[in-house]
Amino acid sequence: MTAHDYVLQHWKDTVRTPGVDDTQSFVKLPKPFTTPTAGDYFKNFYYWDTYFTNVGLLTDGLTEQAENNLDIMAFFVEKIGYVPNADHFLNGSQPPFFTRGVYDLYEKTKDKRVISKFKDAVISELAFWDGDRTLSVGLSQYRTNRPASKLDGDYEYFVNRVGGLTETEKQIPPHKLARDFLAIGESGWDCNARFKTDTNRFATYDFAALDLNCILYDAESKISFMCAEVGDNANAERFLTKSRKRKSLIESFMKDRKTGVYYDYDYKADKLSTVLSAASLFPYAFGVSTDAAACEKVFMRLDLPHGLSTAEYRGNDLYFQWDYPNMWAPIVYAAYLALKNTGNIEHAKKLKNQYLDTVESVYNETGKLWEKYDAATGKVSTSIEYETPPMMGWTAAVYEYLYNEKI
Repeated sequence: MTAHDYVLQHWKDTVRTPGVDDTQSFVKLPKPFTTPTAGDYFKNFYYWDTYFTNVGLLTDGLTEQAENNLDIMAFFVEKIGYVPNADHFLNGSQPPFFTRGVYDLYEKTKDKRVISKFKDAVISELAFWDGDRTLSVGLSQYRTNRPASKLDGDYEYFVNRVGGLTETEKQIPPHKLARDFLAIGESGWDCNARFKTDTNRFATYDFAALDLNCILYDAESKISFMCAEVGDNANAERFLTKSRKRKSLIESFMKDRKTGVYYDYDYKADKLSTVLSAASLFPYAFGVSTDAAACEKVFMRLDLPHGLSTAEYRGNDLYFQWDYPNMWAPIVYAAYLALKNTGNIEHAKKLKNQYLDTVESVYNETGKLWEKYDAATGKVSTSIEYETPPMMGWTAAVYEYLYNEKI
């Protein structure tokens, strides 16, 4: 059996039915939903995992379950104003791919009912990010809604997870460091070194996140298009204006004028992040820029023998799981779009083949797909944070997407 056959056979095993399956959810969900694994490791609904799962479901023609997953996202927006990290982690969100998920389903079905059904929930979610997560400069950042009174209780867990603190980090009040940790969780990249300062490797609240602002630019552009499709011209124009403003802000604050490369923006220090990560490919993946040379430059700095590293090698440093040399499916998906969108077709082909070959090779050795891979060795990744689990979810989804891509 090939990895492709394995995925087709096991999609059904990732579907959980509320009230029937033990999901450990804090809320009763309205529809069957997909989980990241076919087994017991992840038994819950997770936000951005589910978006990428939908990419695979739509690729393989499973549109009904893809719509069920969007129904759950809309359900949460109606209940709490945003899509949470997971159905049992309600105090923060994850990268906001709900809008793109609706757009993907519409593109697959060409049914305007999809837009009419989800439009209000999409607009409500974007209002959350435009308000609760936006800085005075107009760019957005990852945060947490965890009550301040509970932050001290989260501190020890995170300290243990990252293997201890530096001397300067020990001077930071525990509730503030816990807040930064939880905000990294909202980014989905937990943990990474993108938001590193001289005194704190996890200073998420100091930064406007590049990936987030590119995703929101894409969302604002796509909801503008979808509103126009169903005759809501007022919102079409409103979100078009918002998208143009956000693009201008990304260009002004997040682009290195000397190299043309985009980075996370430390708004407190008014400077760019010192860490190059795959987030620097998001402007090209989501329509902010079409600069082929700059996109190629970033790709070449992250390219390893067996795929794309999530971040650049930094020498003698502590590396986390969303870091060098790990390769994650959502990062590969964004990087592939970036290369394809900018006309870097040979690099796109190379990345596609690297990912397919690595997943297939490890599947042949282990009989499973995995959460993340080591792009340097082509093996299952290891990290200091937790043991890498077997995975369907986004690993399977991006595999299916690339397997079916004809370039």
